[in-house]
Amino acid sequence: MENDRNSPATKGDLVELRSELKADLAEVRFEMKSDLEDYKVEVNLRFQAFEHRMEQFLSDMEGRIITSNYRLAESMLQRIKQGEGNQAAFNARLAMLEERLLEVEKRLHIPPSGLGLRESCARLGKLKLTPRRIFPWCGDCSPSEIPTRSASTSPAHRDRETASRR
Repeated sequence: MENDRNSPATKGDLVELRSELKADLAEVRFEMKSDLEDYKVEVNLRFQAFEHRMEQFLSDMEGRIITSNYRLAESMLQRIKQGEGNQAAFNARLAMLEERLLEVEKRLHIPPSGLGLRESCARLGKLKLTPRRIFPWCGDCSPSEIPTRSASTSPAHRDRETASRR
């Protein structure tokens, strides 16, 4: 009669069922706890692996950034050196022009003014001298105003040249 499903349940059957359910529930709890512990261990291992990969990735990125910065610094240093070289060449050309201007001022008995190149060219224009005649590199005159060598020399200058040749 134990297997008879239609028979009424007794208190003993209910107590027995209750103890079986408690045992099954305890077994399920134990399995769930062990599965949860396994899951925690797996998650921790995965997280540590992820953390290691991220540290490696960040370290690689740091190296790449530093390398890029050094390359950029090297190119900027080359540009600075080139700019300094250009500045030095410009300063040398400017000094040469100022020296030429001083020579012209000496020839024309004009006291040095301390003016810039354009102001000096304008000052020479007031003396009825075209800047291009004195300074062939002056940009204030058109190319048609550039005199030839024979036209630019004054008679007094030609006389001095012929005297120096004798």
